[in-house]
This record gives sequence, C-alpha cells and structure tokens, in this order.
Amino acid sequence: MSFARLKLKEVVNLVTKGTTPTSIDLAFATSGVPFIRVQNLRNGRVNLNVDPLYVSPETHRALGRSMILPGDVLISIAGTIGRIAVVDRCAPEMNCNQAVAIIRPGARLDSLFLKYWLQSVSAQKQMLDGQVTGTITNLSLTAKERTACGLFASRTSKSLGLRPDTSW
Repeated sequence: MSFARLKLKEVVNLVTKGTTPTSIDLAFATSGVPFIRVQNLRNGRVNLNVDPLYVSPETHRALGRSMILPGDVLISIAGTIGRIAVVDRCAPEMNCNQAVAIIRPGARLDSLFLKYWLQSVSAQKQMLDGQVTGTITNLSLTAKERTACGLFASRTSKSLGLRPDTSW
C-alpha cells in the first residue's frame, strides 16, 4: 500500500475562490447558472434549493476564475468557516462568491476522499491555523494549498472503503 504526505497543491489542479458579480459591475439574474454561497453548502453537498441565486451565462464566463465543475470540492472560507461539499458529477456548471473556495482534485486524488480528509482534525487544525483576521475572519488560499495531507493512491483509497458514498 503506498502512502505519501503531500501538500494539497501537489495533488490538485486548482485552488481558487469566487467573486461576487456586483463587485465588478455585473448583476445577478432570475435564471441561468446557479450561483453558490456558503448557505448552499449543506451536509457535504451543494444544495441549490437554499435561497437560490443565478448569474447569466455571460456573467459566468466573465467570472471565469470561480467556475465550479462536477467533482470540485468547495469550502466555506469566510463567515461560517469550514463547511465542505463535493459537487455531484451530474451537477451543472456553477459559480460562487468570495466566501467559497474551489479545490479541483487532480487525477491522483478522489473528491470524496479529499472531502473526508478536509473534515479531519488534522486538516481542520491546519486550516484554522491559517486564518486571517480582518473585519471578517477568513481562510487564506495559500494556507489551504500548503495544507499537508496523508494520501493513498486513488485506487487504494477506494479499495479501503474510503469512498462509501456511491451516489457521487
């Protein structure tokens, strides 16, 4: 069984955060691309039925940094810190505000394994140690990238039953 202690940035393709459209003179829409905020991160999943907001496809493209894809792992990084959700594989593309960080796992890392690991005492401690306090306490993206995690190869984590939620 192979086991390695790596920095998160070594096994993910992307660590970023969202932008609120109104901060760059863009508007919300009555329909279109779902726009995720912290309140949509519920019980390890993205709940699109909680106070839904949308942006137009044009605004979604303009907010390219914060495009959310199936399999992404989302973390609340401002206000309510530490809510974690995995985007379902059948979910549409979405976008999010600056209180939500997006982690896109690489081929070596299973999204659900990452979610469970991010909920561990070790990961939570490392992230909380990386808090930045201003008007609102938040987690820095750099601190998340530097978070050290013990990871099995993806095939091994699945064989050990570390991916119990088969609905993903």
